[in-house]
Amino acid sequence: AITAMEISLRNASADFAPGTAASVEFDFSGDFDPDRFEAGIEGNTFCLREKKLIPSVFWKHLFCNNHQKEVFSFQVPSTVQKLTLRSLNGATGLDTLSLTTLEISATNGKITGDSLSASSCRIQAANGKIVLQDSLDDSATNGKLEITGDCSRASLNSVNGKVLFEGTCSEYLTSKSVNGSVKLHLSHDLADASIHASTTTGKIRLVSNGRTESYTKTFTRSGISAFTIQASTVNGNVLLSDLPAEN
Repeated sequence: AITAMEISLRNASADFAPGTAASVEFDFSGDFDPDRFEAGIEGNTFCLREKKLIPSVFWKHLFCNNHQKEVFSFQVPSTVQKLTLRSLNGATGLDTLSLTTLEISATNGKITGDSLSASSCRIQAANGKIVLQDSLDDSATNGKLEITGDCSRASLNSVNGKVLFEGTCSEYLTSKSVNGSVKLHLSHDLADASIHASTTTGKIRLVSNGRTESYTKTFTRSGISAFTIQASTVNGNVLLSDLPAEN
């Protein structure tokens, strides 16, 4: 059975949705080069990547293909536990997937996720945007959970690892850890948000509008906006900040 999918795309877009078998279809609505990519099975992994091309052909594909982008539609069967995607110059859509491991690295492209669940999740975007529609429900065990993007509602949980969120959230953001810190960096004003934060052994820091406040054990505040933050850990610190995360 196929238990993993590894996808590498340049100048192409991809959509992922549940299916009965690991497969890929192409959208022929635009100019399409069927010789640019290759798909195959390596062991228990379904792979799709760009073929190794001589430099002249590579640069032609990358910049001179009339700005057309192929569109791939992937079916992800229930046996797949790990999905890895590396994308350059293309959009990605993920719909109603339940995985053990989700790893996405995208440059110059928008990632849209709807109703995703993953035990270990790492999503990174450079010069692009991540939009988590409806809700994001992610959890990690023995690993770091990192999310960068924009969402309406998100639930992030970790057991033995750090939770890091950076972006915006319009309705509610819930983050929990047992043995790890929780760091939420939100690029909008926290002054009007309702907040409940707690830790057993660590400290709570609230950084907002140039001020830093520190608390022990718990911090609760009722805000005037509809945005709610709940952040908690047992053995670790909690940081709520309107500043970007430090590298």
